[in-house]
This record gives sequence, structure tokens and C-alpha cells, in this order.
Amino acid sequence: MLVDNELVHQVQTFLDAQESTDEFSGAVLVAHDNQPILTTARGYAIRPEILRNQPDTKFNIASVTKMFTAIAVMQLVGKEKLDLHVPISTYNANLPHADQITVHQLLTHTAGFDRYWNDAYRAARSELRTIHGYLKLFADTPLLFPSGTRHHYGNAGYVVLGALIEQVSGLSYYEYMKGEIFRVAGMQDTDFYEMDLPLANCAMGYTRESWFTPDDG
Repeated sequence: MLVDNELVHQVQTFLDAQESTDEFSGAVLVAHDNQPILTTARGYAIRPEILRNQPDTKFNIASVTKMFTAIAVMQLVGKEKLDLHVPISTYNANLPHADQITVHQLLTHTAGFDRYWNDAYRAARSELRTIHGYLKLFADTPLLFPSGTRHHYGNAGYVVLGALIEQVSGLSYYEYMKGEIFRVAGMQDTDFYEMDLPLANCAMGYTRESWFTPDDG
């Protein structure tokens, strides 16, 4: 118990310091031996200083969805519906550069796709709803380098993985995530939502001016 109390104190002190300089806003859970020892929140769900975050506040998890996409891919590999090391044209020849890249390269950001946060993306961002809507943003863009020779982080490769999940599962990406991952894992408060529709108890996302945000592409 002494160790737990000391850890809780250290975490709370750290969070207080981060919040005081506006470096952290969110919900935190710390567990020890599979038991929560701290559940707390810092910062504001809606600014300026209108509504504070709570431990059960919902957040847009943005690029954390890549983790779930990777889980879905490996589930399908386990079911022998996908192979990590064959060209993705094996499953859908119409995907961008399908004859040049593999599932493994998409998972590891080594396929060669550039980021797609360009004028076309910014103009259409509020209207994008489907995997194939995103594919159109970079379908005709050349690869930055030969697949498998370099690493370049971005969202494009994971959009292609989303299309592969749809192709081989017969479900939409969103249906697959809900039915095969979120619900199976007991994640009752994790879901996809329409950004232009109100969602109760959901924090509004903010970015700093001039900051590069990886989730822009």
C-alpha cells in the first residue's frame, strides 16, 4: 500500500505540473496488480475554461486507431484470410500501388506512401466518411521510395489496411472494429461517431497554432 500511495502521489504531482503549463489535458488511470489505484482527469473538455474533463469523458483517439487496425489485420492473418508477405494485389488489384506493397510494409510504415494532408484533404475533411473516400486523396500519388527500403510515418498505409479489412471480411471497417474488437474486449464506451453530430460527454479536440500534428495525414 505504501508503494501505491507513493506512486499515486508522484503521478498526481506530475499531472498537476503538466496541467499548470497547459501540456496535458485528459483522463488517467493507473493500475497496480490489475487493480486501479488512481482514476483522475486534468484539463478542459471544452475551452476556454467551460467544462473540465472527467474520468469518463470521451476523447477522439485519432492515431490510436492504428493499434486496433493492426489487431484486426493480425486476426485476419490468423484466420488465413490475409498473408503478411504477398502483394496486396492478391486481394484487391485496384488499391494504390497494389502490386508493389505488402501488408507487412503497410503495418510498419515502410510501403512508401506520402502524407495526404494537402489542399484536397483540407477541403474535403469535414465530408470524409468512408475508407474509399480517403483512398481517393492519394490513389494517384507516387510512392516516396521503393517499398520496404525506408520508414515514413503516415496515415495513408493504414487507410489501405482498412480497405483490405473490408475486402476480406465482408464488413465495413467500422462494423469490423465494433463487432470483432471493441465489443469482444468489453470496450462499451469505444465507438466511431459522426464529427458533425453532437455526442454527449465528448471532449472537443484542439491543436496549438504552428504545431505539426501527425494525425493530419
